[in-house]
Amino acid sequence: MGGRVAAFPYPPLSVLLELPFFALFGDVRYALLASMLAAAWMLAKLGVAGELAGLFVLFQPRTLFVLEQSWTEPFVLALFALALLASLRLKSVALAGIAIGLVAASKQYSPFLIVPLAFGLPGEMRRKALLVGAAVAAVVLLPFALWDFQGFVRGVVRMQLVQPFRPDGLSMLSLFARMTGGGSNALAVIGFVAGIAVLAVVLRRNVGAAQLALSAAAAWLAVLLFSKQSFCNHYWLCSGLLCASVAGRWASTEPG
Repeated sequence: MGGRVAAFPYPPLSVLLELPFFALFGDVRYALLASMLAAAWMLAKLGVAGELAGLFVLFQPRTLFVLEQSWTEPFVLALFALALLASLRLKSVALAGIAIGLVAASKQYSPFLIVPLAFGLPGEMRRKALLVGAAVAAVVLLPFALWDFQGFVRGVVRMQLVQPFRPDGLSMLSLFARMTGGGSNALAVIGFVAGIAVLAVVLRRNVGAAQLALSAAAAWLAVLLFSKQSFCNHYWLCSGLLCASVAGRWASTEPG
């Protein structure tokens, strides 16, 4: 508006991660490429199956399109993979907590990823890692909230609520809208309810690495199927979570 940014509709972490690459190379996509490579490498470090999963992340048909469009889901996937690696292979409470905190600060939909990660942490690590994660998320988010609280809420919260329904989206709601000629933001609550229901069913008992990544993918897919805005980048993340599930399948049984 008037040459000024009215609101930035995402948490500030993506800007912080992109800024050094933009300063050095003049293009934020170098940060996204580095995140894709890091995610694939970390999945590969989980075991032999992880090597195949990492290759699929890099070479599936939509990866280069996600990179070209500068979508920031590669950050989320890399941080999720870091949390898996830290908790399953490295057994590092601090690193797992840092990764979980950064996932929490990355996108508004992060609870659908954080909850499975928390359930999948070994019991002796869970409390400490979650405390570290909460501290990291606060360090990332609070300075911006204190700097301009109204602007922070307008961008991170309100913009998500007022964004229009997209009949060109890749969801069942968008299909329904195209078939009937109508669509409503209010219907988007179905996706969040569906995602919560999936987590409630899957996480009723202790889960392993494969199950926690699979539950995150299932919950995120449920949200996307009934979202007012579901697009390629969101489904790319879902496929990446499925790759993480494959990588985690043998992570706890193979030697480190």
